[in-house]
Amino acid sequence: MIRKNLFVLMLILLLSGCSIESEQAVKDITTSVQDQLNNKRDQDNKNVLAVKGGELQDYPDSTIGDAFTEFFRDPTWNNFKADTGENVVEFTGYMMYENTTVKARLQFVLSDEDFFEVGALSFNDVPQNTLMTNSLLAKIFENYESSE
Repeated sequence: MIRKNLFVLMLILLLSGCSIESEQAVKDITTSVQDQLNNKRDQDNKNVLAVKGGELQDYPDSTIGDAFTEFFRDPTWNNFKADTGENVVEFTGYMMYENTTVKARLQFVLSDEDFFEVGALSFNDVPQNTLMTNSLLAKIFENYESSE
């Protein structure tokens, strides 16, 4: 009887310890599915196509879409209107950062159909600064240009 109770107690402890990890796994899967659905919905969106087909001033010989597809795993793109009224194209994709796979999220803010600027960047929903954004963009485009 004591063995059975000890086994049940150990099982409860194991399961309760795993529940936090399980909750995070479910959250990760849910957001990944939502990203894929948004990607499918917005694949022909004019703002998404403008950003994917666009170039950054420092890298005029490479399109954003091609460079990002080469660099990231499971890339997704979606368009939404921010609370400020601006159109935002949001990219998500997986990459290695400090020997860990992270989900990068980078926003492009459109001021009109022909102009956009790089906005917020996060890794696993942790905001990154401008220096990290610029470093990541340099790495993405250097990787792309060296693979051509």
